[in-house]
Amino acid sequence: MVIQMVTKMTNLFKRNIKLKAFTLAETLITLVIIGIIAAITVPTIISNYVEQATVSKVKKFYSTMSNAINLAIVKNGSVSAWDLESESGSFDSASAIKFANYIKPYLNVMVDCKTDVPNSCMEKEIEYTALNGTTPSSIGKYASSTSFYRMILADGSLIWFRTNGNGCKNKSGSNSVNICAEIWFDINGNDKKPNKLGIDTFDTKVKARGLVPNEDDNDCYTSGHGWTCLRYILENSNMNYPSSK
Repeated sequence: MVIQMVTKMTNLFKRNIKLKAFTLAETLITLVIIGIIAAITVPTIISNYVEQATVSKVKKFYSTMSNAINLAIVKNGSVSAWDLESESGSFDSASAIKFANYIKPYLNVMVDCKTDVPNSCMEKEIEYTALNGTTPSSIGKYASSTSFYRMILADGSLIWFRTNGNGCKNKSGSNSVNICAEIWFDINGNDKKPNKLGIDTFDTKVKARGLVPNEDDNDCYTSGHGWTCLRYILENSNMNYPSSK
């Protein structure tokens, strides 16, 4: 009896079900909606990923370089005691090589190009640009200058640096106070775009006490040059640069 009732109810249920399939128009509309959503969200997802990857690389570089310089200071004393003064009192290869020899033992260097010209670290003589897209005189071409020491680290990042040339003393006419050396860092090498300050290239300074973010007046905004964007990233953990001061 129970089995018969169950069978009758099942048959009744089956008769009342109306199976519907999507029409071609409905399928196309669904695909269009999915496409629109993807077009809106995918670029944002990619942009956020690239930004966070850059932030991580910047922080890693700063930590790695700061650690190397600090270890060199522990062994050799303050950077001001590293005899980085050049005979001319200006940038030169000899003082850059001296600085490199202090920090290289504490870095994982994959390619050491020294101050050689030409060199395999910067295969192309590319003019780096500011965050706002301009090319002021303070941003130049670095591949052909013998005053820069260049190396590629094990993670593929490119760094190049030069010393003040005047020890860690103030240079006449300079806004930078007591700078011993200046280090540039390109997260993807100069053979890959955009080669722009604040985007894939960053600048930092070395003082007697060690590595410091660029302490010049803030210009990390989209209409500025971007020299202090490494400092911005360290302080904010993002690249949401303001449009102006």
